[in-house]
Amino acid sequence: MKKSCVLIILSLLLSHCLANYTDTIRTNLNELNFSTQNGYDVVTFNNESFTTQIGAPQLPVKTIRLLISIDQKVDSISIDSVSVQQLAGTYSIYPVQAPIPTSVSPNFVPFDDPDTAIYNNSIPYPAIRYKIDNDGYPMGYHVITITFYPLEYIPSDSILNLYSEIYFTLHYIDNPDDIIRPVMQSKFSNDMSKRYFKSLVSNYEEINTITGGPLDVVNNGTPIASLKSMTLNPTLINIPDYIIITNDS
Repeated sequence: MKKSCVLIILSLLLSHCLANYTDTIRTNLNELNFSTQNGYDVVTFNNESFTTQIGAPQLPVKTIRLLISIDQKVDSISIDSVSVQQLAGTYSIYPVQAPIPTSVSPNFVPFDDPDTAIYNNSIPYPAIRYKIDNDGYPMGYHVITITFYPLEYIPSDSILNLYSEIYFTLHYIDNPDDIIRPVMQSKFSNDMSKRYFKSLVSNYEEINTITGGPLDVVNNGTPIASLKSMTLNPTLINIPDYIIITNDS
């Protein structure tokens, strides 16, 4: 009976560790800003992030970053359901322009015409609702960056659709990568790292429940006058966050 209970507990723990993450990207109509440029319609969000394919319709995007456990990896992302509405009117969306070097005057840069393979087509653009941009391990934590596309343009019909709600799920698998985590970090550096992640990720509230970050957090170090005064003790607990090395004056 005890063995059965242990197996059940282990099974529940494993199930919890690999639990999928579900969230929603919401975009309200009042977030959209409309203007015109060179006879085209320009649509923006306040974040000024757009699709990047030169000559394709320039549409605003939303990018989020999520913390996940370092021992997990995103196997796939499913779009579970969406709420979509067609915006009133017709639109001729401004095409994405090539980046202009700061050393070049915009007046001497040729205009990038719309890509006819896209603009003369009835296929909605973009054909995807999300894209994984990055999957990395800053400071020993696991952060995945995902760009979502709340707007969809149908060029041949001049239709612009808004996906006001995109319900999605991250599906996890065990992470096969051997990730190096910081062995030791002072409380000061750890607090500073957490403040950074609080401004970076959308699910910061999970930072204390996921696996990741330093293996050990120790007390803050005490400033020392020189390296000579620093005791090289293998059991040292109070460690400095950094050491400044200069030439003798």
